[in-house]
Amino acid sequence: MCNLIERECHLTGQFHRLAGLVKGYIEAVLFGLPVDMEEDYVLVRLNKPDAKAAIFEVFVEAIRERSVQSQVVRATGEVMHFSGTSGYEWSRSVYPGLKTVFNLVACDNEFETEFASFLDKASDVAAYAKNNLYTHFSLDYQNSEGAIRYYYPDFIVRLVTGEKWLIETKGVEDVEVACKDARAMQWCRDASAIAGAAWQYVKVPYDLFQASTAVTFSELIAEIAVKGA
Repeated sequence: MCNLIERECHLTGQFHRLAGLVKGYIEAVLFGLPVDMEEDYVLVRLNKPDAKAAIFEVFVEAIRERSVQSQVVRATGEVMHFSGTSGYEWSRSVYPGLKTVFNLVACDNEFETEFASFLDKASDVAAYAKNNLYTHFSLDYQNSEGAIRYYYPDFIVRLVTGEKWLIETKGVEDVEVACKDARAMQWCRDASAIAGAAWQYVKVPYDLFQASTAVTFSELIAEIAVKGA
């Protein structure tokens, strides 16, 4: 049981501590009255699926609640510039972008290449950057299993109005997409409040983009707002 809880909550080196807590919970709380784990009838009952599930759920929920704490977001004073990104090798497709500080746009797939081309042609886009592991801009988020993961939004775009956008180009959606969307929107709210400049987030679905007749970024966002609702 302790191994299952440890694995589910992505804990390491906590088995002995967890074992003591589980034992205490079983003996004092689980059955509604004190019991002795050495008693045969208690051991038999603990082998039943419902008892195992009850212990598992209680501990996983408690650990997750204590592993993720809400904090007040504050500016660190540090400024990240994409122009400061060190050179890196890229084995996938590239696109010779015009409105970006990089000599080539490092794309993960053809959709990203097409989207970069769209941004170059859109008259209301002032600049953009393709984000990835090497540019070091990531958002920590809690995934569907409660673990902390890191998410790299695909593009960062600045409009001629000064408005800034985080953009995720999305083909197939998995169970983690909603978690990433929520985190990106929260980051934009926090960034807008701290920086005093408007940040927004949008997810661009592949099918919608392919069918779109938009020639500006604003037109594309309007289409997403209507068709993606």
